[in-house]
Amino acid sequence: PALNHATFGYQRVIDQYVSLSVKAGYIGLYERDRHNSAYKAKRGGLIKIGLNLRLPNSFKRMTTLQQLHPLMGWYVRPEIVVSAWQQESYYYNPFGYSYHAYTANYLSGAFLFNVGGQWLLSNRLSFGIYGGAGYGFQLFDGAPAEQGSGFVREPYAYTHLHLGEYTPLVASGGMMVGVLF
Repeated sequence: PALNHATFGYQRVIDQYVSLSVKAGYIGLYERDRHNSAYKAKRGGLIKIGLNLRLPNSFKRMTTLQQLHPLMGWYVRPEIVVSAWQQESYYYNPFGYSYHAYTANYLSGAFLFNVGGQWLLSNRLSFGIYGGAGYGFQLFDGAPAEQGSGFVREPYAYTHLHLGEYTPLVASGGMMVGVLF
């Protein structure tokens, strides 16, 4: 909620070392810029799909029963993420002495390679952190949002962060709290 979106997910164990992770979210929990009336709240959604490939436990120490759980331990996760949102904005026309409204539509996607860890805090509660990098794109009203095109690239795309105007490199990170059932 701190970054104006909420994401809910489902993780399903496929094999002892593989699990499928699907997440969906809503963008626009609150009006972010209350001091500038030229920008209204953003509204949209996001989806993330990835495979958690759990890394094997170390042979140097004895593992406990809790550590043998298929959702417990370090993992790598290749992930595809897509987020789409729109923002209503106003601009001032100095020749007509009036404000005009327009709606900007953004579509952003990326292929990420995340590394993270997930731990069971009890029989019903899990906690995880992750971070990663990848390759991404962003469209502004259906056209690529790049420097010099007249469109502004939004650096933060709710599922990832664009690392610059001239590069398609993106980064991602976060933490998760889950309930096992």
